[in-house]
Amino acid sequence: MNSIRIVNGALDEEGDEIVLRGRIDPECLVSLQADDYQRERLPLQTIQRIVEGFGKNEVPDIDLSMRGQRVREEKDGSFLLMDPVFIVDGLQRTTAAIAFATQGGVPRLGATIHFGKDKEWERERFKTLNVSRTRLSANILMRNLRSTHEVVRTLHNLSEDDKEFALHKKVNWNQSAQRSHLI
Repeated sequence: MNSIRIVNGALDEEGDEIVLRGRIDPECLVSLQADDYQRERLPLQTIQRIVEGFGKNEVPDIDLSMRGQRVREEKDGSFLLMDPVFIVDGLQRTTAAIAFATQGGVPRLGATIHFGKDKEWERERFKTLNVSRTRLSANILMRNLRSTHEVVRTLHNLSEDDKEFALHKKVNWNQSAQRSHLI
């Protein structure tokens, strides 16, 4: 069994639980395990944008579960996780990090590690983190472009502020549409 090294780690409280937050040593990524509640690993061409995100340090942290409590703090401040560690949320990010490393990059992948958990807890946490996520509406993405794109800013201002505009208050710039929205 290979230990997982967490660098720049710190213990933290998450509710009534103590967790470890830090960055996974890239050499340990292949030792992270995935159980059968996970989705399948996606092909490289599907996760290529995530791989590219590592080059820009734009990849969110992942959620891990250690099935045990054996942790050792090293003199350099890193933490060694000595019991099996499972990916609860972040399998595709981990796969992308491994691909980025294979291409010569050094992925910086952060994680929150939960101690003393079991497969049932992981399965429930996976469901909580994945089933109830609301996909971000394209309306929000477009609205957020108004600060950098004159065309979007003009359309937004017309539809929101100009009472003479045919689509005044008829364009949805939010997550959910109102009955009055036409587009």
